Amino acid sequence: MLVHNTFDYITWNLPPIDFLIDPILPDMGNILIFGEPGSMKTYLSVYMGCCLATGNEFLGMLVKQCRVLLANFEMSERGYHRRLVKTASHFDGTDQLLHDWTKKYFFLTDEHNYNEFAAMVRGVQPKHGILDCFTNFYGGESENNNTEVARFCKKLNDITEETGCSFTIVHHSNKNELYASAMSRSRGATSLLGWADTVIHIAKQPNGRQLQFLKVREAEGELPSMNIRFEDGLWVRR
Repeated sequence: MLVHNTFDYITWNLPPIDFLIDPILPDMGNILIFGEPGSMKTYLSVYMGCCLATGNEFLGMLVKQCRVLLANFEMSERGYHRRLVKTASHFDGTDQLLHDWTKKYFFLTDEHNYNEFAAMVRGVQPKHGILDCFTNFYGGESENNNTEVARFCKKLNDITEETGCSFTIVHHSNKNELYASAMSRSRGATSLLGWADTVIHIAKQPNGRQLQFLKVREAEGELPSMNIRFEDGLWVRR
């Protein structure tokens, strides 16, 4: 750990932030995506992974091509395969930078499971991993326990520090979503919100979905909400 002389440190000419998705995903940064059931969180996360693996723009945002891991903890291999086919078939995968891994209800708070997951990440060597969804890979006593969830986030950060792979977590909204303040719509501990560099709420709308950027740590100013719709396996801005 380095301690700087602040007035000396601010004179340093540091390089600009390197983004995987500009401005919502800095290199070694993390994203939290949450929404209610049926908001199509999985399709959005798969689309994000495809854009990262191919270098295609993500909803108009510039992308730096990188190796990606899609880790599915929620549904069967067959169910996840159907979603992958619907979206990934639109992209050119000749670079072989997109990988998927399914372990339904595989709790990473268990030390053996965590070690297996960390070993898999070391083998695949992704730059970014998308974990879907929190309830199905977090096996702690309570999602509402800030100390316990913070310790779990620290273990993910340990993987990032070792391998360079950062993470997007897909999560559910809380049961009182319509009555909660914007940031508290995410289910569980607030320490998960603090862990994320970017927090995105995907909300249902009559003609599609709305992405609400509740927190974008590295953006210069607030990002306006974005209306999107799902067309033939791809997301487009409305």
